[in-house]
Amino acid sequence: MEVFITRSNAERIIKKMDVKALDIKEFAEKMHFKWFNNWELGSLMAYELFFSNPEQFVAQFSELKPRETQRSFVYKNTIPPAFHYFDNCQRMLSNYENIRIPESIVSSKREEEFIEWCAANEDLRTKYPDQFKRRLKWKFRVTENVDVNIENSGYQSCQTFTLKEVEAAISEKLEQVKQWLASSHLNREVMEKYGIQSFNCKNPERINLKRLTIAAPMEAVVLSLTHIETEIKQPLMDLFKVYYRLKENERLAFNEHLLGHLGFSVCKQCSAKALWASLTERGLIRAA
Repeated sequence: MEVFITRSNAERIIKKMDVKALDIKEFAEKMHFKWFNNWELGSLMAYELFFSNPEQFVAQFSELKPRETQRSFVYKNTIPPAFHYFDNCQRMLSNYENIRIPESIVSSKREEEFIEWCAANEDLRTKYPDQFKRRLKWKFRVTENVDVNIENSGYQSCQTFTLKEVEAAISEKLEQVKQWLASSHLNREVMEKYGIQSFNCKNPERINLKRLTIAAPMEAVVLSLTHIETEIKQPLMDLFKVYYRLKENERLAFNEHLLGHLGFSVCKQCSAKALWASLTERGLIRAA
């Protein structure tokens, strides 16, 4: 049976994949440019594989465990991820809410006290948030915002784009890269010598300037490398991830048994709705 999962759960599955275990040779050859390192190529291959051939993906994957929040949040989630029988299930669109434990609480080893206090004052937080913040400041001297509210957009986040639009965006980005490389000999040198390890823009001490054929100050090299990392590779990674989904599985629909193998359970709200529909169809109960 075809069932649905949220975008966030799809990304959780993909990110749990051990990309080092993937054979990326053939996938890498499809890329017309050689800027991505093995980890980046493995990550993109995991996205393509999950959306185009989930059975093969699952064959290399282990069970997806419930979120382990440890001491980062007040409320721990021990419920397995859920799949949905209906793509308009409200639980696919509901937000994730929690309370973040500030670093000051962790460093002072007052986590348990903080957790107990927040749980006891949950009604105050939801009904009178300003009062909750004042009491939090008085009790723990915490002035930062501790509320966590993450939007869960179900499978609908790609509906504002078409496959052709994403393909056009990729082509446009590649043309911008071509122009950027043509604008400077240094840009071409940095891309050729260090592009695969562009993450070193944050660790300039790892950059060996002797690899360049032209003289250039470290500041200029780091500037070019930062551009490669933030303005070229990351945007392209994001575009390719959307492309693979739109091309192969826009609605995030999968086989029920496949998701069960990954540790998913059926959404209780969907299950109740499906049971009601089945009983109504069989004439065992009357529709409202």
